[in-house]
Amino acid sequence: MRPRQLRNYRVRRLESLGARVRRLWRRLSGGPYKAQRVYRVRVGEVDAKRIVVSHASEAKRLEASLDALRPTRLLPAVIARYRNELWVEYLEGLPLPGAGPPPVAALAELLGILYAQPSRCIEGQSRELAEPVERNLELLERSGVIDSACRSRLRDRADAWSPDRAWLGYDYLDLRRANLLEVDGGLRLIDVESVVSDELLGTGAARAWLRWPGLERSALLKALARPEVPDFEGYADFLELRFLSRWTLRCLLQRKAHLVEPTLFQMLAQRA
Repeated sequence: MRPRQLRNYRVRRLESLGARVRRLWRRLSGGPYKAQRVYRVRVGEVDAKRIVVSHASEAKRLEASLDALRPTRLLPAVIARYRNELWVEYLEGLPLPGAGPPPVAALAELLGILYAQPSRCIEGQSRELAEPVERNLELLERSGVIDSACRSRLRDRADAWSPDRAWLGYDYLDLRRANLLEVDGGLRLIDVESVVSDELLGTGAARAWLRWPGLERSALLKALARPEVPDFEGYADFLELRFLSRWTLRCLLQRKAHLVEPTLFQMLAQRA
């Protein structure tokens, strides 16, 4: 006879039916689609989130980052990894309201803990940082998102804004309301697939103030100014351009044209 816990094994798909239908349509039409699948699994007293990613190497990468960040308690703890599946604890908490001002202090507290983790300083690599941005800008011009004049101005700014001294470390690249829960009075991150290591520090913050309505760059940077956090304010302009060019190109290639905002590039091009 099987143990009682196994007889109580329960599984529920977490993605909405609409998301699954859109994925199937993209797959059948030959377009890019997100291969990841997510489930909630309960076995006895174990309450887990089962994430199936495209390749075992991706599951291994996520496991390493989550294990390294486990003491921070910002993300769900790893329960197990099997091939291309990662099992993490299922977090219960309060979702952030869909409206209202951004919780700047709470966001700064979360990012401050993340950015205070061990990082490495790089110097003399400004050209290496600028080159991928310029390549993305060329592709965005060829695809019609920006014109040649805008690309030319932004290429010059990529060169001018690229820092000669920067930091690489842990970051979170999809900071938005849907990926946050309030747990025990603080914010926790629930979409573990967006945690990265060896990323240009401040990229996640730039994504937040560019894409989160009402979140001001100056307010977040001021709240993040603390001794334990590397000072990336000096290359915040470059972070914006780097993130925006990379993210927009990905949205374009993934048929997410509704997320493409050419006006943001015009804004950066006009910045002194």
